[in-house]
Amino acid sequence: MKEEKYEEARKIIEKKNIKDTVTTSKIQQQIAKLFKEIGLNVEKEFLIGPYVLDFALKKKKICIEVNGFTHYYNFNGKINAKTTLKYYILNKLKWKVLTIEYMDWKNKSKEVNKKKNKKIKKTC
Repeated sequence: MKEEKYEEARKIIEKKNIKDTVTTSKIQQQIAKLFKEIGLNVEKEFLIGPYVLDFALKKKKICIEVNGFTHYYNFNGKINAKTTLKYYILNKLKWKVLTIEYMDWKNKSKEVNKKKNKKIKKTC
């Protein structure tokens, strides 16, 4: 049943030619700067199908997504359907999805963020 829903959603996306909107937030710029500082060579705003990935390690099929307010229904932390579908499709395409939550990033110091990026670098 889940596979049928996935196929149906994929066909709708292709038929309607739905594309992600490219927006680079201040936090994405900060994260890009930190990736550069730690020597992690990521592609920014990488296109895959109808989606734009915030950051991608193409050869390893790892994407790093910054989940800002538009990724949630409200402040309860529940990811919205559009983002859920995007992550589901990326997983079906054998991409590993890592996320950086806006509120986590906003509430932590720069040093903590550097540690998180080092952890991501180890994963990659």
